[in-house]
Amino acid sequence: MGAGLKKLRTDMSSFGTCQQQDAFMTTSIELEIGTELLTEATEFVRDGWSPNLNVLMAEALRRYLDSHSPKVTEKFIRQDIDWGLHGKD
Repeated sequence: MGAGLKKLRTDMSSFGTCQQQDAFMTTSIELEIGTELLTEATEFVRDGWSPNLNVLMAEALRRYLDSHSPKVTEKFIRQDIDWGLHGKD
């Protein structure tokens, strides 16, 4: 494990959002995370913004995947191409 990294073992079974709690199969993951990022996440939970690290990590992963879906990526690529061809800001 590199300097400044900590291992975080999380059980994704606590995943859920305020809007809905879906039933799904869960699995545990282990990841290496920077010390500063882990400290910030822990403070986020301590301050009441998330019930625990499991929920926070699952929600962060879900939001990342939603914002980087092929559909979203294609939309931005098409906008870049349109801008490149037409030069409109």
